[in-house]
Amino acid sequence: VMSRFIRAKNATLKRLFLGRPNDSLEGRFMAVPSGIDQGVLLGFFVIFARFELALKNAGFYCRPQQKPEGHPPDAKPDWDKFALSLRPIFKPQANDTLKESYEYLISNPPWRQVVINGALMWSADYAPSTCSVAEHLLLLIRGLRNNLFHGVSFSTVQGYDAETTKNLLRASIVVLTECLRLSPGVRVAFEEIS
Repeated sequence: VMSRFIRAKNATLKRLFLGRPNDSLEGRFMAVPSGIDQGVLLGFFVIFARFELALKNAGFYCRPQQKPEGHPPDAKPDWDKFALSLRPIFKPQANDTLKESYEYLISNPPWRQVVINGALMWSADYAPSTCSVAEHLLLLIRGLRNNLFHGVSFSTVQGYDAETTKNLLRASIVVLTECLRLSPGVRVAFEEIS
């Protein structure tokens, strides 16, 4: 009985992760919304995940609050500290591709879901006026990641647009690549992750 279960489970996993179309409930859950380039989407998630680990490995992690005895605190990347380290050296006009990516992200900020007076609302306001360019861009990129991960980027309520999402993903990859170029310690940690 157990071996039949394992074979059935393996067949389901193969269908899910090898991209074979199926009409099962799992297949519908795994479907990427139309118009999204799966390669760009996966590339963004892989880069973002590696980036977060690289930040922590390079020393950019939040100093955790103490937890009860026997429960070590979670290690979380400190994006804000990293952005501050880039403040004097991040120049969006360094090259044409970076400049276009910067302009696209600033002009098309990912919406974020907020709670105002107990009701779900939408806001494109991410950054206080005192933010540097690097801080603002990294806030937008983290917002995009959150939206993708939590489904907001595909929300028909918010007016999902595949082309905008694809362009935001590509622009974010360009910005993250520039951040790696400017931060040798994070770049080395990023390259060590296989």
